[in-house]
Amino acid sequence: MNAAPAKQRHIVVVGGGISGLAAAYAAVSQARIRGDNVRVTLLNAGERFGGVIRTTYKDGYVLDEGPDCFISTKPEALQLVKELGIEDQLINTQDAYRQSFILSKGRLQPVPKGFFLLAPTSLDALKQTPLLSWPGKIRAAMDFIIPRRTPSQDFGDDESLTSFVTRRLGAEVHDRIAQPMVAGIYTADPEKLSLRATFPDFLNMERDHGSVIRGMLAPAKTQSEAAGTRGASQASGARYSMFRSMRLGMGQLVDELRKFLEPLATLRRNAVVAALQPSGKGYRLRLAGGEVIEADQVVLALPARTSAKLLRGSGQAQLRRLGASLRQTGYASAATVSLAYNEGQVRHACNGMGFVVPAIEGRQLLACSFSHHKWPSRAPAGKVLLRAFLGGALQHEMVGLKAAELAAIAHRELAEILGIRGEPELTHVAKWRNAMAQYHVGHVDRVEAIRALEAQIPNLALAGNGFDGVGIPDCIRNAKRAVKSLFEG
Repeated sequence: MNAAPAKQRHIVVVGGGISGLAAAYAAVSQARIRGDNVRVTLLNAGERFGGVIRTTYKDGYVLDEGPDCFISTKPEALQLVKELGIEDQLINTQDAYRQSFILSKGRLQPVPKGFFLLAPTSLDALKQTPLLSWPGKIRAAMDFIIPRRTPSQDFGDDESLTSFVTRRLGAEVHDRIAQPMVAGIYTADPEKLSLRATFPDFLNMERDHGSVIRGMLAPAKTQSEAAGTRGASQASGARYSMFRSMRLGMGQLVDELRKFLEPLATLRRNAVVAALQPSGKGYRLRLAGGEVIEADQVVLALPARTSAKLLRGSGQAQLRRLGASLRQTGYASAATVSLAYNEGQVRHACNGMGFVVPAIEGRQLLACSFSHHKWPSRAPAGKVLLRAFLGGALQHEMVGLKAAELAAIAHRELAEILGIRGEPELTHVAKWRNAMAQYHVGHVDRVEAIRALEAQIPNLALAGNGFDGVGIPDCIRNAKRAVKSLFEG
């Protein structure tokens, strides 16, 4: 007598950004590998998939409105590109322009060769940098003799970027180098940014070597073990080879992933989930229009606070506790402004990837990419394409300005810094509200507590950028983890 066919399992992924798309992809892939009878539905609140990954094409320009690349030393994004069969669409940063700048007293100075993020990898690098005064250099060198920190009662070995850098290397290194280079990656307040959650290897250098600079000077084998933080190099330009993008912008990855999924899963647009409640061993999701969807398993691939709102309204105690924990993760808002000029309008050579702006400079601009030099084929010949960043945790109110106001601010500040004459021939503004997860001190412990609560709840998993990394590879890895937990739970 033949056994009855296994009941089809319905997995619903809520959220259509890269985390949700990657979760749907992982669910389809796992079902194929295991031979499971699984149906996958992805619910996206808006019309467009991809979340903050979006590319616009205007007048021969390729405009990435959100992230313009991913790091290849974390393998998940590169592996996804290969599995989708679009490896031939990958592009590298352009060799001739692999350097960046820091704005210092109104002038662009190259990121010093021999510096990595917040500390020198050689004493010569410390001596030669024009970014620091001699008192600042002497204070930084005191890192060799400053004793190790004793772990605190509240946060153990965690510490904010500001506390760590000023304690070990001094205020100048913090204000002129670490704050723009490190906090800028996360659009974060450096006084709150958790070093353990973002760049733990610097904490490890203090613990293992008694000094950050001594840790930087350690043998190459020891340095290379600092996975993801040290990664690439002693020279300021070498690490840029680790970044990859797509020939048509990062939106191309989203489009290819969506096209791959369309025949294998149900992709719903404009499907806003208004409520989630337990239903038997699974869940019942109610959409804003009143439609009800029954799911055996659910992946919430949403900003942590959006997931928190759904869980706290679920009426179930465990889900409410998980929701309360998720509410502790904060988010920052930011905007990107793309501006195009004729080469003759811009006095600065833009001979690099871009620049960052220390908060101490008193500018509204956070950073700028020289997109026409950073990547091939981003702008027509003879044109300059700049991508300015505004907002972040320290200037959160800026995202509330109108697009025209943001464009005017970006143009004015870039004109002063780069010597631009005349008006841009093109501007394009993208605003991202509450999109950048903030990893505050204690974040790692909070995530461990969230994971412990999540493990107690059957058939539900969390994904997104609020947990174990904000980059595209991090989001893909976290989505795969979430789906794996459902298949193995």
